[in-house]
Amino acid sequence: MATLHTTTRLVQMNVLVHDSKGAPVIDLTRDDFVVLDEGKPVRLVTFQMVAQTPAAHGGPAAHSLKLFNKSPALTDKPAAATVILIDSLNMQSADDLRYVKRELPKFLKNLNAGDPVAIYSLAGPAVRVIHEFSEDSDSLVESSGKGPGTVSKWLESTGGLGTRGGTQHIRTEWTLGALETIALHLGDIPGRKTLVWVSSAFPITAGFIHAEALAKGASTKGAKNGDMEAYRDRLTRLARILNNVDVAVYPVDPRGLSVDSQYKASANKPASRNSTRLVTKGEDTAGEFATMDLLAAETGGRAYYNANALGESIQRAVDDSRYTYVLGFYPDEATWDGRSHRLEVQVTRHGLEVRSRRSYFASDPESETPTEREDALQLVAATPLNGTAIGVTVKVNANPLEPGSQQIDISVAPQDISFVEKDGKWRADFDLLLTQQGPDGRRLAGERSQVLLDRDSYSDSQNKAITFRRNIDVQEDAASLRVLVRDALNGAVGSLDVPIASSASGAKAGR
Repeated sequence: MATLHTTTRLVQMNVLVHDSKGAPVIDLTRDDFVVLDEGKPVRLVTFQMVAQTPAAHGGPAAHSLKLFNKSPALTDKPAAATVILIDSLNMQSADDLRYVKRELPKFLKNLNAGDPVAIYSLAGPAVRVIHEFSEDSDSLVESSGKGPGTVSKWLESTGGLGTRGGTQHIRTEWTLGALETIALHLGDIPGRKTLVWVSSAFPITAGFIHAEALAKGASTKGAKNGDMEAYRDRLTRLARILNNVDVAVYPVDPRGLSVDSQYKASANKPASRNSTRLVTKGEDTAGEFATMDLLAAETGGRAYYNANALGESIQRAVDDSRYTYVLGFYPDEATWDGRSHRLEVQVTRHGLEVRSRRSYFASDPESETPTEREDALQLVAATPLNGTAIGVTVKVNANPLEPGSQQIDISVAPQDISFVEKDGKWRADFDLLLTQQGPDGRRLAGERSQVLLDRDSYSDSQNKAITFRRNIDVQEDAASLRVLVRDALNGAVGSLDVPIASSASGAKAGR
């Protein structure tokens, strides 16, 4: 679902069904499901029960002059792929972060075979890769110690949300950008993906009216919509990207029980036996919990908070994707109205819990303004995560790629690019970006091309290879060349990094 073609408007969703004990229910049929689009039942055209199976290990990638941005280990067949994001940018205290770093290795040591896990961190404007997808517990445990050592300095300041330069605004923009980037990075992995977002101080809070569970029985006197309203468009865009690539968000709050600080899971000292106070005055986290519930519910995930069980929470999130039902329907032309539509999935069997994403956007991709296009391109170019929604292959015609004039051949998978029929032609519009980066990630040189591509038929648009040849002047102090393709129609991204070695050291081209 990472690529949206205007020739089809199939809406697909992954649905989880559990019994009262939390066990997955795997014997339901198409007739057991009812899907409501804005409260009206729709006819299911696709139905499948998917049992996630381990991805075959491809082994280390061989050194070659031909580089690909897609990982065979994750794309050969469905995998319960899980990303654990350690968000120190929004971690409330150093104690919380130390607790995460103490408990995460315990979970990783017991990682089940066939559960590929990646570990990323967020401490500033960009996501950092601690370890890419792997089933190697020892390697993941070792890398988990290389995560952020302290909470971000940006959390210490209390700049206002309304101030364009306020630290809360900066944290919000960086956090939303990080979630978008991760979603785009996961675009080519089949099936339902799990994003475990370990964070304790969300930069955006929702008012009671945004979370039904909190609204029931909770006093709403004086409650307001929270910070969601100020970021409505940004959050809508994020939800659309997450749902298009089937990423379910599982926020996990490491603070443990909302009690006096001496009782927290991260506390280094035991609680005093004489203390009877259970809730610290002013520790009202309802707004943050509402945000967690909202993000989880919108994507079909689940929020975990108010519990001293970090590893157990992560394991539950991983286990959720083992058995899913994939349902699909075609909306009526009359209902394709450019709005967000509420989805509801019901089952005829009583006593079951049903979870899936709660909305879809009944709109075709909209044209971006030049400014929006440039901003989006710069955002994906700055992240260390490579996009996988568009297949990109780079062939280096010299061995090795080294300083001096070099020729490279670039191939883009046509089936991953959106083509729109216009004036009897099938047209695609995308950007090709080449940037050279130093060892510290600093941009040294680059070039950008906007590509408008016409094909005579839909078959041509899907089957004819898209190739480019570029001659580049490789900088002396460059460490890598990033090749990036971004579809302007739907925001899909494909990118990879080509190593550059000095002529003295030689080079090995590989993933």
